[in-house]
Amino acid sequence: MSACGQGAVIYAPTPLPPDTSPIAYVHPSGAFQITVPRTWSAFSQYLPDLASASFAMPNSVEPVLTITLLNLVDMPDIATLLNTYQAEVRPDVGRYTEIERQAMGDGSWRLIGFRTNIGGVGQAVNTFIQTYGTVISISEIILTQPDNPTLWRTLEEAVNSLQVNNPSSLSPTTLYNAQKTATNPLHLTTVHIWTTHTGVMFITGMIQNASDMPIGGVPIYAGITNGEGAVVKGESGQVLGYAIPANGFMPFSLRFGDGRPIDAQNYTITLGGGGWNPLSTTPRYYGEAYFTVNSQRTDTPEGTVIITGEVTHIGADIVRDPMAVVTIYDNQRRVIATAFTLIKEGVFMPQAVAEFSFNITELGGTPTFHLVTVQALPEIP
Repeated sequence: MSACGQGAVIYAPTPLPPDTSPIAYVHPSGAFQITVPRTWSAFSQYLPDLASASFAMPNSVEPVLTITLLNLVDMPDIATLLNTYQAEVRPDVGRYTEIERQAMGDGSWRLIGFRTNIGGVGQAVNTFIQTYGTVISISEIILTQPDNPTLWRTLEEAVNSLQVNNPSSLSPTTLYNAQKTATNPLHLTTVHIWTTHTGVMFITGMIQNASDMPIGGVPIYAGITNGEGAVVKGESGQVLGYAIPANGFMPFSLRFGDGRPIDAQNYTITLGGGGWNPLSTTPRYYGEAYFTVNSQRTDTPEGTVIITGEVTHIGADIVRDPMAVVTIYDNQRRVIATAFTLIKEGVFMPQAVAEFSFNITELGGTPTFHLVTVQALPEIP
């Protein structure tokens, strides 16, 4: 018989479940409010002539609901309004097909459609348009989980809760201004898929941060799908650099060492996930304003691109671990290669100079020009 030790019995209270009850979101302009789950994150725009807000579920930056409000100089009849928006104004014109439109009991119109995203993946979209005098609201629901009835009910309830409060805060404009709506702080601006002569496949591109705060540690995932939409290969990584500057850009590169799957048809790119929250990842870092960079590019006969240069710290603060990120473009401004290197490990003093070097052997095209971005961390984390 084995001996059993005795110890204190500790009673721990059962943790309360997270509060998922709805909350009233009021746009910073005061122009509208809407009720959404309190666990959803919001990304708002407030321009003189446009008010918008996009909402994403936890651990995601991809919006499931976007509200845009405009105060029109000239309000056309509803048929002209709908036709103009669908044919000329939608942000996905050219990738969108209208399936059906319905007049709703509250005076709004529901436009049911289907769009093709970057990578060729389809997405169901419901757009609700309603007028309030000279004001128009455009509510777009993205059906990311078409088989989830609970999510669909939540989205419908949110749209039905929309309340226009103070449209006079918006300057009169035209319907075409709806094209300025930004649906989340992070955008894929370019994507390039290419394969090396040895069969390695890359997906490279550029991410834009449309917010007024830097965002760091951005996870990125690319999934290669077959004709049935099943993922047959995936790779994860992180957007390069310590942070994407406010209203700035940083590159990414995902390498598929086994090459392109034989049954590959389309691809999806996902930003975020895995518990990452863009609202809690505002990093402390030093950006381009603190450094001057000189660089030169040499293209060897063997196809290697060599980029060398030096960095001068022109700021007043001591920084540490300065990093250089190089992005190489072709004549179509596609990202054909990108890489990073630690310029110096440890502290980097004001007025100090350090050198860097890149040897790029895997390229997705003919290099036309390159950019080198330098970032560093605070001396004390």
